[in-house]
Amino acid sequence: MSYIYDGRCTQTISGNTIEMRTGDFCVIPPGIRHSFAVFDDTIAINIMLRRDTLHTMLYSFLNTRNILSSFFLNNIYAKKANDYIMFRTGQDTVISESFIWMLTESRNKEEYHYQAITNTLLLDFYLIIRRYSESVQMPLFDSRVDVQRYALIQYIQENYKDVTLSDLSNKFHYSNEYTSRLIKELTGMNYTDILRTVRIERSQDLLANSTMTVQTIAEAVGYDTTEHYIRQFKKHTGMTPSAYRKQSTSNRTR
Repeated sequence: MSYIYDGRCTQTISGNTIEMRTGDFCVIPPGIRHSFAVFDDTIAINIMLRRDTLHTMLYSFLNTRNILSSFFLNNIYAKKANDYIMFRTGQDTVISESFIWMLTESRNKEEYHYQAITNTLLLDFYLIIRRYSESVQMPLFDSRVDVQRYALIQYIQENYKDVTLSDLSNKFHYSNEYTSRLIKELTGMNYTDILRTVRIERSQDLLANSTMTVQTIAEAVGYDTTEHYIRQFKKHTGMTPSAYRKQSTSNRTR
């Protein structure tokens, strides 16, 4: 994520060059080739998020239906994704001061700095969506179409604990067969796989940010037994829930 506090610069993303100026906020997903060129006395602030932070920090945000949450869903789950999304916030002092504050927190590393930064960034997301959705710049998809087509995934995000394929189909007035096909087209995964992915990612949030036991978390995200949950978690992440919790704690203290 890049925010231009003052000045101007260019970013080359997947071979396409975009001009950025004061107040511009650009998000580039993992795996996208890009370069950054700053001119004169320009002040640019970069924020790099770990993949596990995306899952834990953004979980609640993904349940809100807006162009930025659709962008994240697009890049987390879809086969075809946008290379970037950019908003022009201009001289908005609330946004600019929050980025300076996050930078200060990152440098000083006082107690709870990680939580303070992530929650401030989430607040910025909501403010940017509220104030600057009309300024959005995306390379691939029309914003209204993009929001609508990911309503299925957002509904699973909201109802992951006990949602069934029939529930989902009835909600959107589709047949089970059409719903399955649409999910496959959007994500490359079948319904069972996408549901497991959402459940495991929700459990990652709980492991990283709560003191709930593994057994309680398993129940909270919709698994009948702790053993089944642990098997599915290890299949999805390559580690046990306990190992993931330990790693997340270690990452936050760096």
